[in-house]
Amino acid sequence: LDNGLTYTDGAGRIFGRFHILSGNVLITGDNNNVFKVSNATGFFQKIIGGDFETNSATGNFSFIGGGQNNITQGPNGVVVGGSSNSGSQDCFVGAGTSNQTSGQYGSIVAGKNNKAHGSYAFIGGGEQNEAPKQHAAVVAGKTNKTSGNYDFIGAGLENGVNGPGSAIVAGGNNAVVGTQSFLGAGTDNFLIADGGVLAGGITNKNYSDYGVLGGGDTNILQDNAYGVLVGGQFCSGGAANVALLGGKYNAATATKSTVVGGEANSGLGIYCFVGGGLSNLTSGQSNVICGGDQNRTDNVSYATVVGGISNTGIGAHSCIVGGRQ
Repeated sequence: LDNGLTYTDGAGRIFGRFHILSGNVLITGDNNNVFKVSNATGFFQKIIGGDFETNSATGNFSFIGGGQNNITQGPNGVVVGGSSNSGSQDCFVGAGTSNQTSGQYGSIVAGKNNKAHGSYAFIGGGEQNEAPKQHAAVVAGKTNKTSGNYDFIGAGLENGVNGPGSAIVAGGNNAVVGTQSFLGAGTDNFLIADGGVLAGGITNKNYSDYGVLGGGDTNILQDNAYGVLVGGQFCSGGAANVALLGGKYNAATATKSTVVGGEANSGLGIYCFVGGGLSNLTSGQSNVICGGDQNRTDNVSYATVVGGISNTGIGAHSCIVGGRQ
């Protein structure tokens, strides 16, 4: 081992030495105390600071900045600091504890017990996050996992994405299963569809391909394409191209039916509309109930009930403006 060159600061004080052993590079020392290098093999590796008894650089052109129990296991691997971190070929670990990169060109910035096993995978920080597939990313949070290529999780707790190309921004215990789908935030939401959107809320479920569920509480958009459900509580959309906009216990179960607000209203007919109110029901085709209480259109076409209580449109093209029964 060559004693090498001595480096000094601007005041002429010794702060380290440069040693070469089989092409390896060490820059270290404090008050001219130079530590032993025992775990560097290969060519042109660099270990700068930290515990040289436990840090191990085993790939050509690999780098360890400091810390302890850190390992670079392949060519061009980098571990800047921390403890018990592992970087494989062409991978980067910034700091933290027990972080692992095993896919080529993977990166972990910091955190604890994170695993980036996919090629080009990225984890920013947090704890127990996983990105096992290619080009996937978890920015932060805890126990988040991407299972598909090109998936993304921003933050939160125990979120899971299985794309490819799907994303969760934040929240807790949310899940996405489908291609190119998006879940914003909230808690206990499930999006199982291709091209679907679930913006947020609590315990909402979207099974509609290319459908949008805007939020709310315990709403469900069934397995039919292009449905829209925005807000509300305990609302259900069960046919293609339905629209539910708020309210409580509302349902739209016929193709292109619409329910806007109110409570316990039902759109059961094709192209039917309920504007609001309480316990109103449209069946048939192209019927309209604007509001009121317990109004109905029964298996007719183009009937209209504007308001009132317990009114029933029983004839085609009929109209009831208001009143009772």
